[in-house]
Amino acid sequence: YGCEIKTHMAPDFESPQLVRRLDWFHDDALVASYQQIQNPINASSIRNVRPVAPSSPEVKAFSNRSVTLVWNHNTAKAHRPILRFSVVVRTVEDDSRFVIPAPSNATTVIVDNLSPHTLYAFAVRAENAAGHSPFGPETRFRTLGEAPTSPPLVLAIRNTTVGCVSIAVEPPSDMQGELVGYHLLLQRLDDNEPRREL
Repeated sequence: YGCEIKTHMAPDFESPQLVRRLDWFHDDALVASYQQIQNPINASSIRNVRPVAPSSPEVKAFSNRSVTLVWNHNTAKAHRPILRFSVVVRTVEDDSRFVIPAPSNATTVIVDNLSPHTLYAFAVRAENAAGHSPFGPETRFRTLGEAPTSPPLVLAIRNTTVGCVSIAVEPPSDMQGELVGYHLLLQRLDDNEPRREL
């Protein structure tokens, strides 16, 4: 399948043994590694195969600007030890993405500095001495919204019928969530306190 094999043989000068390693490459990416150590007494072999992809991450906690992800990863002996996990964070709307490492080989990570009310997709990959797995299946999640920090703009008020007016309103420019409605305070010009709230 177009794999390239590179052989490395070198003496270990600290003890009378020979270290031999075979590396398998596909499209210039390391996919597997085989290492054999021989000395006059015994011989041992270390084989590493690129790990399989972890499961889709689960959202354990969330806020308007962060999520906590956890995942499972089933490995065989040839995959161990897992050196680290990485999480790709993709913004679904514009397909922009970035990758963050999980601490050590932990199967959980906190992703922060996210935008409110934004749909994201998360996937995880594993890495060992032979290389890294592809990213696993995605999990999609929308962060919580935030209340706007500026008021809406009243564009026009006009009389319609007796006792009724029509008000044209423009939403705030910093909407960080779905608009669900407006609160209106009405007061007479000669009153100090609002009379009605709608």
